[in-house]
Amino acid sequence: MKITVLNGSPKGNLSVTDRHVQFFKLAFPDHEIESIPIAKDFKKFETDDGFRGEVLGKIKESDMVLFAWPVYYMTVPAQYMRFFELLRELSIEHTFAGKPAALFSTSIHYFDHTAHDYMRAQVDELRMKFCGSLSAHMNDMTKEDGRKTLKMFMVKSINNCVEKLFPHRQFQEFPANKFIYKPTPENRQKEVNLKVLIVTDHSENTNLSAMVSSAAAVFNPPAQVVHLSSLKMVSGCIGCLKCAGDLICRFNDKDGHRNFIENEMKQVDAIIFAADLKTGYFSSTWQTFITRMFYNGHMPVLNGKCHAFLLSGALGHRAYIRELLEGMMLHTESTMAGVVTDEEANSAAIDQSIEWLSHEISYRVKENYKPFNTFPAVSGHKIFRDELYGAMGIVFSHDYDFYKRNGLFDFPTGRIGFNIVKSVGRTALKFPPLRRRFYNKEMMTGMLRPYEKVISKMKK
Repeated sequence: MKITVLNGSPKGNLSVTDRHVQFFKLAFPDHEIESIPIAKDFKKFETDDGFRGEVLGKIKESDMVLFAWPVYYMTVPAQYMRFFELLRELSIEHTFAGKPAALFSTSIHYFDHTAHDYMRAQVDELRMKFCGSLSAHMNDMTKEDGRKTLKMFMVKSINNCVEKLFPHRQFQEFPANKFIYKPTPENRQKEVNLKVLIVTDHSENTNLSAMVSSAAAVFNPPAQVVHLSSLKMVSGCIGCLKCAGDLICRFNDKDGHRNFIENEMKQVDAIIFAADLKTGYFSSTWQTFITRMFYNGHMPVLNGKCHAFLLSGALGHRAYIRELLEGMMLHTESTMAGVVTDEEANSAAIDQSIEWLSHEISYRVKENYKPFNTFPAVSGHKIFRDELYGAMGIVFSHDYDFYKRNGLFDFPTGRIGFNIVKSVGRTALKFPPLRRRFYNKEMMTGMLRPYEKVISKMKK
């Protein structure tokens, strides 16, 4: 079987992704496996007709395509995202139609599920045949059990391809947006004394541009609007990890990315992100901006800010996008005021939603209201905590110091007093009479005792 691997790492052959491809080549010598560093060479793919033709020719000749990538900010590197945009812009997506496709990623399992959802959506929209997926921890290949699972994944994907065993599509076509939003000119109550920034990548005369203008006007003073094109970003994150040593991106002095974050984004009360979802998520330009925020490692860049989103497109058709938005906020330890879209196709309703969003932003900022974290935030913290406490803390020394300084290495095993009580309690419950008394009479009232103290004080 001929398998073409589209390597989504910006580092190309000098990447963990490539080493896994090499593993697959050695583990399956009877199959012809060729890797193309498409994320590294995406600009060449865009401008060089000869190279593009060569890549498309290999796709046509392939029996299966393996999309392999490292998870960057809950999805894929911006360079890989741009490749999928180019397929549509150059009208060459038909080359992939009908081809079996498998998905493989490496990460530390932080929002890897949304990365796979995004990629499965790309496979479905390209009308390919899905034959398997695997999300590996970047260290799994170094373990015997991990290598066994990697082999089993490839065996299963190849068998599905050979036997033509494919599931139905998981994601339907992302619908085109035919509705035209026309803001009503009525006077609306404005939220005052707030510094609000709207960051956008909208095209002119679109629903998103009208939503941005409408949202800016509901604040007094009006929200500042900054288009991502003004930053002249030269590249998305390439995973070189130079920033891990000195917190300075290698592109730091080559564009306006960091200066914008440090001198503008950090100086406002709230930030509204405005994006068009026509590709099933934010654009590669947005992903370029987002991934470059890694210059601060795993430490929050925009700590404590209130964020919100203006989105044009059928958000309801891609449930994973809401998870991605939440994931973005978790990494910045910020509160998300809400999301406004144009999918309701009703201008008056959109106006009302924008006004609601302004009130929500105002309340959260002025009252310093931050809701409790839910499962994604809690679990995400524990993943970063455990990884930084381990080997990753050697490379990301600034991150390790930040976690230690702020008490984020909050392992329950570190509480000596609680461990003593737990040990005594576990020993006591091994005796049948004590165990029966505890579960039959003491447990329910004991659980409520801390809450009863609070209520009793309130009554007094």
